[in-house]
Amino acid sequence: MNFYIELPVSTGIAPGELAKLWNQDSDAANLGEASVDDSAPKVIGEAVGQIVISVATGVLSSVIYDQLKLVVAKLREKSDVTEITSDEESSVVRITVQD
Repeated sequence: MNFYIELPVSTGIAPGELAKLWNQDSDAANLGEASVDDSAPKVIGEAVGQIVISVATGVLSSVIYDQLKLVVAKLREKSDVTEITSDEESSVVRITVQD
């Protein structure tokens, strides 16, 4: 299963920075490898960077979200992780920064 993590420019988080931090975190890396997705679709109104985390089937989405929140918190203290869409093969998640 793939988790596509959308990073709006307003977060100030570069996709490569988040992917690197995810892969360096042993708990996160054990769940799956993160990489920058250069083919990310463009969202109207705001440029969006994207990484993809490929995980084994059966890993609970909530485990990925919780770990993602921990990794993102290392970069931005006030942030939120929100599921946009999900099906059996993939999930799209957006990260936002809270003021």
